[in-house]
Amino acid sequence: SAVQGTNSVYETDLYLPWTEGIGAAYRLPEKPRRLVCDHLRSASVLIGEGLEPSNLGRGYVLRRLLRRTCRELRLNSSERSLERVPPAAIAETLDQFKISSSAEEVKEAMLQEEGRYLSLLRRGEKVVKRHLRSHQLDEAAYTYLYETHGLPREVVEEIAASS
Repeated sequence: SAVQGTNSVYETDLYLPWTEGIGAAYRLPEKPRRLVCDHLRSASVLIGEGLEPSNLGRGYVLRRLLRRTCRELRLNSSERSLERVPPAAIAETLDQFKISSSAEEVKEAMLQEEGRYLSLLRRGEKVVKRHLRSHQLDEAAYTYLYETHGLPREVVEEIAASS
């Protein structure tokens, strides 16, 4: 940003395709828009390099980036989807990093992970509601729900808040 004379990295040509594309697609306030741009840009590079979302290591970091993005998008509207992620931003990022994967492949991997996340939310909603009938949410409950049902704390909190 110093070289380009901008106040923020989000105003540089590296992020411009993201900030403009995400801004047009989702109309988010500045802080959430920056988070979404940063996470999706990072996820594009990781997926483009062949990494897949998973439960372990670097794949888990990728999964967390994508799920945090989905969660942020859904905070004010459950209708928001990664479907509206601008392919041009993905393509430009892949080009910047000299990655030969296609934007379509990267976006498809993002959409698949979003589908898994939404499935987890649907399944988790039943589990959490059943649990809340007879228990409160304390550390033991969070541990149980994660270890037994694979529901991370933030998913449990999101479901509990909407109940």
